[in-house]
Amino acid sequence: MTEQSGPSAEQSGSAAGHSRHGEFHSPGPWPVVGAELTLAAGESRHACRALRVRSGDRIRLVDGEGRAGAALVVRADARGVRVRLLEIREVEREDPWPWELALPRLRARGRMDWAIEKATELGCRRFHLFEAARSVRAGRGSREARAERWRALALAAMKQSGRAWCPPIVHHDSLVRLLAQEAGRARVLYGDPGGLRVDALAAFRRGETLLLVVGPEGGLTAEESTALAAARGEPVRLGPHRLRSEGAAIALAAVVAASLPAADGPDAGGPATGARDARGPATGGADRVGA
Repeated sequence: MTEQSGPSAEQSGSAAGHSRHGEFHSPGPWPVVGAELTLAAGESRHACRALRVRSGDRIRLVDGEGRAGAALVVRADARGVRVRLLEIREVEREDPWPWELALPRLRARGRMDWAIEKATELGCRRFHLFEAARSVRAGRGSREARAERWRALALAAMKQSGRAWCPPIVHHDSLVRLLAQEAGRARVLYGDPGGLRVDALAAFRRGETLLLVVGPEGGLTAEESTALAAARGEPVRLGPHRLRSEGAAIALAAVVAASLPAADGPDAGGPATGARDARGPATGGADRVGA
């Protein structure tokens, strides 16, 4: 992590990790410490109207690509919010146990929005959205419009949770293609009522990417289930009840995220006594992903 700071940062007691008035997105490139920049119109309106930011206040800036900064507001009016950079920090990726979320595109906008927002807050590194064979397909124009909305929601959730990295959203034509492209570099976990508890799985390794997969409520086809087994997907128990896809996504993300140690801690512990290694091909229940 690299850092730039000027005398004003120390004099004001500011830090890129803390501010009185919240966090704001300002895409790069940024000027050097001591220079000024103006927030985009939407961020300026939010700062002035919702958070009542005024001249002299300190705020935190993030660019969504690992850069965070402390800034002093020098103007906050109808023309926008202009700030002077007090400190810039290059933030490393948040943790050595990255996890990504693969889920089908959901027709109900609010449910998909909620999943994107909450998974970002939990620490999702990347989203993989796929067209499931048994899900309703949206037109291209609708997909593009919703993609912009999901990007905005991820940015807002990034700020809310104090992150400096915004998870990218990658689109795939099918789950079969997604797994063919991604499974070779990631360990695949999926929700299933017959699966193991997370603490009974083989130990997570530092630097290992976890790909969490949920399916559509209509279930997976035989081809999709075969692809999941070929990817050596490991079933994870989320509870005794059937869940909607977005609920399963957040439940799986939450139990996995909660099981990972702190960034500076040791590797996650091994499987519980007597637990089997679940790294083999998934058998049965693959059509209940998301259940």
